[in-house]
Parts: sequence; C-alpha cells; structure tokens
Amino acid sequence: MGNFSGWWLGEEDGRVEERYLAPQEWDRVLRDAGFAGLDVIHSDEQFNNNMIAMPLQPWSHESKPRPVILLLPAATRDKDGLDISVLKDALCARGREVGVCHADNLPPAGTDVIFLLDVAGEPFFQGLDEARLHWFQRLLTSLADDKACVLWVTGAAQLGCSDPRYGMTLGVARTVRSELDLDLATVELARLNGRHAAGWEGTSCLAAAAAAAASGDGLKPKYEWAAGADGVLQVGRFQWTSVNRKLGRGDEPASEASEASEGTSSQAAPRKLVVGKPGLLNSLHWVRTEAGTGRPPAAGMVRVAVRAVGLNFKDVLISMGIVDGLACECSGVVPATATSFECLEMACAKIPDHLAFSEAATMSTVCGTAIYSLINKAGLEKGQSVLIHSACGGTLFAQIFCTAGSEDKVRHLVNECGIPRDRIFHSRSVGFLQDVKKATGGRGVDVVLNSLSGELLHASWEWASPRTSWSADWAGWDKRLLCGWPRLARPRASGIHLRLVCVCV
Repeated sequence: MGNFSGWWLGEEDGRVEERYLAPQEWDRVLRDAGFAGLDVIHSDEQFNNNMIAMPLQPWSHESKPRPVILLLPAATRDKDGLDISVLKDALCARGREVGVCHADNLPPAGTDVIFLLDVAGEPFFQGLDEARLHWFQRLLTSLADDKACVLWVTGAAQLGCSDPRYGMTLGVARTVRSELDLDLATVELARLNGRHAAGWEGTSCLAAAAAAAASGDGLKPKYEWAAGADGVLQVGRFQWTSVNRKLGRGDEPASEASEASEGTSSQAAPRKLVVGKPGLLNSLHWVRTEAGTGRPPAAGMVRVAVRAVGLNFKDVLISMGIVDGLACECSGVVPATATSFECLEMACAKIPDHLAFSEAATMSTVCGTAIYSLINKAGLEKGQSVLIHSACGGTLFAQIFCTAGSEDKVRHLVNECGIPRDRIFHSRSVGFLQDVKKATGGRGVDVVLNSLSGELLHASWEWASPRTSWSADWAGWDKRLLCGWPRLARPRASGIHLRLVCVCV
C-alpha cells in the first residue's frame, strides 16, 4: 500500500508515523469533547493501550420526579367535594409536587396521574355513558403518548370484597397495560364511604405505591396493590409448591401429638375434595377429614385408597351447586374392610390386570348408561342407526352418527374412535338437522341417545325415523328434562317413544 500516494491520511490529526494517538493528543481530544481529560494512564507493552477519562460534570442518577396530578370526578367540584388533603400532604412529604384535575379535562403533559375516579360514591365504569367513554379514551391516549405513570385508587375487589363492581377497574387496567403499554397500577382500599375516602387507609403506603409506579429505574413496578383495613399494603405473589406437600399439610396441619395419636403421618392423613364457592371450579381444594386411617372401617364399609376419579357432567352440576355430593366413580385399592364385611364383590368391581386405574375410573357410569339405554330400553339391533349427541362426553362405543361441540372433539372422534368425518355434526346448533337427514337418505335414525336440552332437544325429534312399527326410541340421562315432560310428550302420536334413563351413582 505504501506505493500509492495518499495511503496514509493520519497526519492532520497527529498520527504522522502510526495509527495510534499519543496520550497528550488523547487528553486534548477528550477535553474538546467535554471530558475532564486523562486522569490515569497505565502502560502495558504499548504505552497507550489503557487510558481512563471521566466526564467534566459527573452524571447524576437522581432526577427530579415528575409532578403528580390527582384526577377527581367532576362531581367533586362543589363544596362537599372529596377531602384529599391527607393524600396531598403524604405525597408532598415524599418530594412530589401535587396538582388537581377534574374528570372532564385532561391532565397537563409531563405529569404522573393518580386516578380518584372510583371514590365519589360508585365505580367509574358503573353506568358509563358515551360522553364519559370518549373522554376516557382521549385520556388514555394522552397518557400513553406522554409516557405517564398512572395509579388508580379503587375499592376492594380481591381482598375483603364488598362491592364486586370495582373489579371492572382491574379488568380495564390489565387491558390498558397490555394494549397501550401504559404503566397503570391499581391500589384497592378496604373502605370507600360514599363520596369520602374514610381514613385513607395506608396513606403512606399509597404514596409509596405512586412513587414506585412512577419510578424510572428501568424495573417494572408491581401493578396491583391492596391496602387492608390496617393500612398494610399487600401485593400479589405466586409461590411454587408441591402437590404432595400441599396434600400432606392440608389447610390446618395437625400437631405432631395428634398425628402420633392417630398412628399416621400428616402425609397419609385422609383428604376430601370440597367446593369453596359453588360455581367456581378454581375454589376446589383439599381438606383433611376427621376419619383416621388407624381406625377400622365401620360396619358394612370398606376403605378405598383412590388412584383415579372419573369426571362426568354430574360433577359440573355439583360444582355449580345444582346437585349435592361430589364424584360418582373412582378406582383404587381396598386396603381394609369392616370386620363383619363379607361380600366385597357387591360393593367393588375387581379391575382386570390389563386395565389401568384411569380407564377403570371412567367406565362404570357412561358404559352402564349407554348399554342400559341402547340395549335394554331402546332394543337396539344390528343394522339399525343411532344418533349420539355430545359423543365426546363419554358414551360413544359404536360407529354411528354423532355430534360434537368443537373441532378438537371432532378430531378425537376421527382419530381415536374411527368415526368418519362425514358422520360427525355440530351439537350446538339445529343447523345440522339437514345433514343428518342427508346422511341417512331422508330416513332418519332409529335411536337417539340424547343429553341435550331446550331447542336442540326438540329438534332431535325430527332426526328420528318416521316408521310406526317401533320407530325411534329415545334414551336420555339428564334428569332436568323431567321438568319439560308435557312438551316432550307431543311427538309420541307419531310413534316415537321416549325413554328417560337415570343411572343412580
């Protein structure tokens, strides 16, 4: 390269003979760029390998916090408005400049906002009209564009809830965080009395939460807080646990003395599954029973170590509080029987060696219902056709016309049960009535095995064969259909027979 003119272009910036700058030149260049120059020079082989420079004015990690705007409902403009002096004093004590804005205006730019829209008598979203909705949309857009941090003060919805309407605020806040990427935290207060926040429980905690939501340290703050009646601020946490450890501990762990007196450990203590709140499946939990495994079963009883439990539609009704009890069938091992118990076969059916516990626990109810309904009651014979509603519910055992409620269930019927796709129809719409007639050449079916109700139940009469010799028998097992017996009896004049089957479990 040295044979070409201009190959070295470093003379103008002090690099006459080599590409490196001397320390003196580095000191000049750094000062020109606003640094304080070289403070330390450390030579190692090449004299200019290591140099340290510092800015002329050290960068400060602390910045002045943004002002805080308290956003009040428009109704608080009168003389009997919300008293926010305690909250303002708490924020000012933490170095925050505080201002006030009302709901029909937008907060100024460059500020963080504390929403007090829920503390004037009822939740903000209760009875929300079009004008307030449009204002709220403009407000969120403005805050998102301004990169503002928002704290929404609302009533208790998760801890000690007295008015579930405040839960709407939490739902909106979660949606806003997801869709607008807005730092919007919520604080639930235990008491909101009318148009006044009585006591402002945990006012100092509330101010701390506002500061956390407005922090610019790069760490995402916690977004959902709850201040109880004692003023202690709480935040949601997930804690990993072991199912075996949870079952062993129970809700109220027994003392070592009580466990020793029962002759069993906490891990082996019996449990029962209960519904905490009817209708909420996530309230299912295990509790310890009073029966001790050290005592023999009562007369006429056996003890079963449950390995698997079958889930049926009846269990859904139980969880909703419509039917009493819990669970219809299970499989397991019998470790003990009553001393006077002689006929174990009458109480328990032995599982074949090739059958898994999970399979055994799901057979008795559905297979017993289907066999009794189709063979004993409907008199199903070879060559006849059957329409099974909700075929993935557990009653399918033959290649017949069937219905399913989702594509996942359709794929299960095709892949696991070998049902042709053109014989599977949708169970949640009467629109497949014509599909059934087309698939049977307009003849209909001989037997309908039904678990539907309402409009779909009445439409099923149209799927039955019109023959009058014995025509179509009906096998169903939803006992709630008994309430509609007079309406169901109408088609019997055309030769259709109705059979209501109830398998007691």
